[in-house]
Amino acid sequence: MASIRKVEKNGKLKWRAEINKRIDGKAIRKNASFNSKKEAEAWANEIEGKIKQPIELKRMLAQHDTPPLAFFIKWYIDTYKDRSDWQRSKQAHLEQLMTFDITKEKPLELLTSTDFIEHISGRLNTCKPVTAANDIIWMRVVIKSVLAHFPNLKIDLQQIENASTYLRQNKMIGKPSRRERRPTMDELKKLDEYFLVKDQGSIVNNRDIMWFATFSARRQSEITRLRWEDYSEDGVILVRDLKHPTKKKGNNKWSRLTIKAQEIINRQPREGKYIFPFNHRTISGYFTRACKLLEIENLRFHDLRHEATSRFFEQGYSIVEVQQFTLHESWQELSRYTNLRPHDVVLREIDEVSDIRVIQLIKDDLKLPHVDLSDVFTLEALRDKLTAGFGSDIAADATISQFRKLV
Repeated sequence: MASIRKVEKNGKLKWRAEINKRIDGKAIRKNASFNSKKEAEAWANEIEGKIKQPIELKRMLAQHDTPPLAFFIKWYIDTYKDRSDWQRSKQAHLEQLMTFDITKEKPLELLTSTDFIEHISGRLNTCKPVTAANDIIWMRVVIKSVLAHFPNLKIDLQQIENASTYLRQNKMIGKPSRRERRPTMDELKKLDEYFLVKDQGSIVNNRDIMWFATFSARRQSEITRLRWEDYSEDGVILVRDLKHPTKKKGNNKWSRLTIKAQEIINRQPREGKYIFPFNHRTISGYFTRACKLLEIENLRFHDLRHEATSRFFEQGYSIVEVQQFTLHESWQELSRYTNLRPHDVVLREIDEVSDIRVIQLIKDDLKLPHVDLSDVFTLEALRDKLTAGFGSDIAADATISQFRKLV
């Protein structure tokens, strides 16, 4: 007997008919939504009538050999959760996907580009294109994993690719815009005054942590993993398990610390293994509540890393030098944090041009046989390379001087 019930779909009330039968050990699951109960009953009667016909029954059994996508999402979670860097947001999104009709109504083999497009169209009633894009991303990840493990399944990956192309071209899905939020000095002052009072009687020193992030560019989770044994008096510290796209553990790197960051560390009590012995989620929670109470809009703790990195460039450090503080994996990744405030840019005279600019000009314009300048990032290293190329340190100095005057 079919099940018919009233449901809400895409903000509208619908009648949903469901048929679940098991014949010869194989499941037949079919469902559909209609505007009226009468339509739902008519559809259910038609399907149940077809099930009684041997030829139609054989076709249905063949179609339903493959479970729906929700089954494989659950399989993917169980299979990969303990194998990769699994985030709570990923888990939540996968679990949410299992609640949608697209993952429950059809066998995975029967999903078409139209199904994916209609799903996103409905999702846009309650979310933005950036969020809707995550549905396509995670469904694609699951489907590719299924194909890798079960190559005999007749799954057409091109269906979701075609849908993705259409959705992207019509701006129904999209990438998040680059975040360039930096706290103002007034906002930092408000937070400083708030935590100065709030931290009294609290086990978490939010004020020092906020300023340490601002002066060190360390992420909140990295701050809570910093150890006294990894802190050197010459102003460097080992950052353990640094965020990495593929490595979950063991990506440890030494970071340079500013004078102010060192001062904050030096005034922390040495009472255990960790310099800031707190839970990083607690830090995030305190910061978020403080911003809400102070009516500071759209500011996240991670924006302090952006602020710190931008300050390094404003203070005149080169990309190579900034990388020693922030530990970004690549210059390209680092460049997105270099949005300086126009009024903070200090005008230079001709003879004050930065060394990094001179190095880049010489790399672009000067070609010497048997001399590779691609790995040169300091003026001293450049001078050594030019001396070797010209066979004369005088010629090397003259070349550097010449290009400095051209700027």
